[in-house]
Amino acid sequence: GMKVAQASKHMIFTGPPGTGKTTIARVVANILAGLGVIAEPKLIETSRKDFVAEYEGQSAVKTARTIDRAMDGVLFIDEAYTLVQ
Repeated sequence: GMKVAQASKHMIFTGPPGTGKTTIARVVANILAGLGVIAEPKLIETSRKDFVAEYEGQSAVKTARTIDRAMDGVLFIDEAYTLVQ
């Protein structure tokens, strides 16, 4: 056999405000925990402010801290498109 690439563990939930994107992320965290993919149904809800700092050089530090908090859980980035603005 051929080697099979590992499937991506990323998901994107799109839709207008109030359509349940955060709720679905919580459900996914519960499902992943139930399957043993993650130890507990931990969902870390974040936004641009958790990644982008006011001063040059500090965004990397904020990003690393945010990702560390989400390890072994689900990282939910609300309005992720704002990270590139």
